[in-house]
Amino acid sequence: MRQSVVTSVAALVALLMVGSAYAASSAKPASHWASHEIRTVVKAAVMGPSVKHFRPDEAFTWGELAEAVGAIRGRTPIVRDPARPVTLAQLDAWLVRTAKLGAAAKRVRRALAAVGFDSPRRVATETVARLAGFRINHEQADETREILPSEPVSRSEAAYSFARLLKLTLWERRSIKRRTRLLALPQPSDWQREVLSRALAVVGHPYVWAGTSPERQQLFGQEVSGGFDCSGFTWHVYKGQPFAGAEHLGNQLVGRTSYAMSGEFDEAQRLSFEELQPADVLFFGDSGVDSEPGEVGHMGIYLGDGWMVHSSRHGTTIAPLSDYYLDRFAWGRRVLAEAGLS
Repeated sequence: MRQSVVTSVAALVALLMVGSAYAASSAKPASHWASHEIRTVVKAAVMGPSVKHFRPDEAFTWGELAEAVGAIRGRTPIVRDPARPVTLAQLDAWLVRTAKLGAAAKRVRRALAAVGFDSPRRVATETVARLAGFRINHEQADETREILPSEPVSRSEAAYSFARLLKLTLWERRSIKRRTRLLALPQPSDWQREVLSRALAVVGHPYVWAGTSPERQQLFGQEVSGGFDCSGFTWHVYKGQPFAGAEHLGNQLVGRTSYAMSGEFDEAQRLSFEELQPADVLFFGDSGVDSEPGEVGHMGIYLGDGWMVHSSRHGTTIAPLSDYYLDRFAWGRRVLAEAGLS
């Protein structure tokens, strides 16, 4: 009897072990962050060869870029070095061109040049790429995936971008064209130009939680890409390095967060939307103009003509102050005037 019970228990344990092993072997593998987009581009024959053999973490090459563009446009461009990796800025430039938004990018570039901004050439295409939603913001836990505009892009990032391009609607294209067609910036003063030139120099950098540097940085115990959150971007522009001839300018901003910077100056100096000038700091809150400093959750720097430079889920970019941002605009702050430089 005792031997029978022991035998039964042993058999039960063995059965449980077999069942556990089977469950482990039949469990689905953890999905890749771009699984949906990979399936989309494979199904559309834009990238390949298959979902199973996609190689998502390998570098995206110029040969693969040419094939993807050819699949969408019906004509494959000729590339000199098909094995060379494509950088993020190069991918965005080709996405904009393939989406037939190249003229919109040219208008952004001309608008900046017309008032004397000598900004990096990528600024225009990075702006349009982000208006079109071609870039993804990785969550804080995955920010090691973020890359700089000059760094090679992975096949999974390319898949995300081309999947988004395939879903770009006619209305979205027309909206981007209309917004950029109306862009006409005011002539900045010398100090406004100094501030905004520093802001434009980092357009294309990713959104990085707590980031304050254009270079790779140590945050929360790990090395992540250069990049900024919204207040870190403003911090970098005004305080990252002293301005020659106005070393005290950065001292006007004391707090590190958006709600701190929004409340550390006299309420009587708050600017309405109609009073904004280039280089003014902008604050946004859930209650709009009725927000308290503790409600301010976003900020940027005014460029002019209803546009700003800021860092958001689309990365560091130029964006129009419309819809969401216009509804939540709280007030502006003229840091240059506080420093006696207006």
